[in-house]
Amino acid sequence: MRKTDKKIENQIREVLTDVCEGTLKDYDGFLWVTHTVKYTSFPQSLNIVCVFETNQDREHFLLGEGQRHVSTTIQKAFSKVGVQLKHVDKQISYDIKKSSIVRRLMRVSRVCSGNLALYWPTSQGG
Repeated sequence: MRKTDKKIENQIREVLTDVCEGTLKDYDGFLWVTHTVKYTSFPQSLNIVCVFETNQDREHFLLGEGQRHVSTTIQKAFSKVGVQLKHVDKQISYDIKKSSIVRRLMRVSRVCSGNLALYWPTSQGG
């Protein structure tokens, strides 16, 4: 990992940790947030996944104001550190723990450290 990549990764980690601790932990069934990024095309390549325990938790979140609130919070948090997410609604997805996408991300995290990280509220033992 290049020095600039590490800087980008640390910035992403700090922002998502703050969002996780300050916003997402308030939603029922929320477990963690993770991301993938291709450093050479950051921030366009940044993809954020908010993971929920069950599909019911996820649906309840999406039917309420959760999605709009979280996407706005993430966009503002990145903006504060000078990163503009131009397509925030396309860069954030909402999934459940048992989905194939989340399982694939978990496998990737074991293989490609630095490309993916998980953030969860400290009250859940993270």
